[in-house]
Amino acid sequence: MGELRARDLTPAVFVGRQAELKLLLAGLDRAFERTGGMFLLSGEPGIGKTRLAEALTVEALRRGAAVFSGRSTQAEGAPPYWPWVQILRSLIRDVGEEEFGRLAGPALVQILQVVPELRGHFPDAPSASVDDEQARFRIYDSVTRVLLDAATKRPIVLVLDDMHWADVPTLLVLKLLAGSLAQSSVMVIATYRDRELPADNPLRAQLADFVRAGESTQIAITGLNRADVVQLFRALTRFDLDANMVHRLLSQTAGNPFFLSELAKAFATEDLDSTRWTASDSTDSIPSGVDAVLRRSVEGLSDDCRRILDVRPLPARNCSWTCSRPPPEPYARESSAFSMKRSPKGLRPASTVAAPSRMASFATPSTAVCRPLVEASSMPASDVFWRS
Repeated sequence: MGELRARDLTPAVFVGRQAELKLLLAGLDRAFERTGGMFLLSGEPGIGKTRLAEALTVEALRRGAAVFSGRSTQAEGAPPYWPWVQILRSLIRDVGEEEFGRLAGPALVQILQVVPELRGHFPDAPSASVDDEQARFRIYDSVTRVLLDAATKRPIVLVLDDMHWADVPTLLVLKLLAGSLAQSSVMVIATYRDRELPADNPLRAQLADFVRAGESTQIAITGLNRADVVQLFRALTRFDLDANMVHRLLSQTAGNPFFLSELAKAFATEDLDSTRWTASDSTDSIPSGVDAVLRRSVEGLSDDCRRILDVRPLPARNCSWTCSRPPPEPYARESSAFSMKRSPKGLRPASTVAAPSRMASFATPSTAVCRPLVEASSMPASDVFWRS
């Protein structure tokens, strides 16, 4: 077995995403035919990137493939190659010490540089003493080769989560691996938040290389549609939504499955009917999970961007904005989601459309603000800005 065990074969509720899943399943078919590939899943937090990847891995495991996963992190002190460290740990557990040593061969020295803890399995392996560009490339190549060789026994699916936090060495290994996937039984699924890639993020440059080389399939994950919202809510609450309730939920969440799930939990816990729940003035109607995601996203904005957005959230579903002059750097890119034009009154809403419920959302194609968060927390108005 791969890293995902039997208990993972019964995933949480999964709705929609049929077109996206069909693309991934076709990629899995090709991996079984020794023509692997890479899929890049992008979208906002909570939109379902990881959940979609899990749906694919359930089928991969059912068909006999090995599945290994690694997740990038912002945690202080995380070593380089962190997702690959997790994957190599799983690989040695899966194939055993003897087979791992055979797969690595002479490259075991470089593998142990990436995962020093494995030296306990190979106490007689020599230590590498050189650290230069050639030595680092040998590390990248060694990790790539051991995974490609392992896939000759049975197809392998690698899931790399949160790659917007990946370090440069991690991405360089992925770049080298990507160039060999088409002649292998390895399928790679990498997830990332496309709105969290500042100009200096190392993944941004690598994405361009992947696209130019034709080495990846990009899948943008967006909000659930009306029918999927109904299905998800019924599965979570056993409650059938009427058309007005569906409209309100879509207005509040833009179809984000995480937000919908958190609201469904609150709905089920409080046992409120649809009218009372959506119109309630209670601050308890804001699920803590939603609050945490919003706060985390706000913290990621630069001080300059937050200053230019120092306005009260508005009870509107869709807004455009005007500004007295184009936003100066460094926050021009961050505020690019807004449509800017000259106005003698400076930054102000150009138009608003009344929202249908108390928990109103303000959204452009890449932004959303949950108004109750302003009233339910001590966060200043300028802080309550959600960037997907």
